[in-house]
Amino acid sequence: MIHPPDDVRQRAFEIAALNRAPQPDLDRNMVIVRETSFLIAAPAMEIEQLRSGTWSTVRYALRLGRPIHLLTP
Repeated sequence: MIHPPDDVRQRAFEIAALNRAPQPDLDRNMVIVRETSFLIAAPAMEIEQLRSGTWSTVRYALRLGRPIHLLTP
């Protein structure tokens, strides 16, 4: 499943049978979390950041009770 961002400059144009409509990053990340049972996240910093899309996604996954594996620097 491909979840492309709405920013064309950030897309990796791959062909997939199940391609989703582009969405803003945070909206797309929430959909990805809802559709998974386990989240692997690789934030840029070990300490949680308030203005970070990755950390926002991790917090959302925690609220939904998803298991999370962090790959920290």
